[in-house]
Amino acid sequence: MIKDNVEIKLEKIDELLDKSTFEYIFAENITLEKTIDNLISNINLFSFLKPSSNDSFDTITTWKLDAYQAPIIGYKTDNEKLKLVSGLFTFHKVCRLQEQSNQLVPCLILPNRPSPDLRRLIFLNDIVRLLFKQYFNASGPLISELLIGLFKGEQPVIDSTEWRTLFPAIKTKTELCKWLKISTKVIKL
Repeated sequence: MIKDNVEIKLEKIDELLDKSTFEYIFAENITLEKTIDNLISNINLFSFLKPSSNDSFDTITTWKLDAYQAPIIGYKTDNEKLKLVSGLFTFHKVCRLQEQSNQLVPCLILPNRPSPDLRRLIFLNDIVRLLFKQYFNASGPLISELLIGLFKGEQPVIDSTEWRTLFPAIKTKTELCKWLKISTKVIKL
């Protein structure tokens, strides 16, 4: 049986995760990977978030729990810096807690630098699942804007290779709206 591109990409991501290690990295040594930084720059990702509570009440222990539950995933550079490819919201919280910058953050380290398309897939998986399941300030136009911004292409979002790789069971706008528990009338894809 010949594997399609979707299966090959998923296998590569699975292999990366199987070979990853768990390490503590100083928060000040974590930066966004270029592909991810460019994607975030092109859309105002944080504008899609629900207003959050005041993080100033968090302790080192509670933000470390966040880091274990929604880990920062990245690869190391030659100078031992970590380039983040997933865990943006955890990273964002660590950055907001400025007094934590000299703290060690638990991170999942990939064995090597993934290709740009795999880095993008890992990031998209993190962002889309978390936004839609936990943090998203949902309205139809905002959902449409976000998905079109994240899954740019010449074809509809749901027909894109990236979407089919990450969400193979969601093949239509109706299935997407059912997953999000919203009306199909509010989404323009």
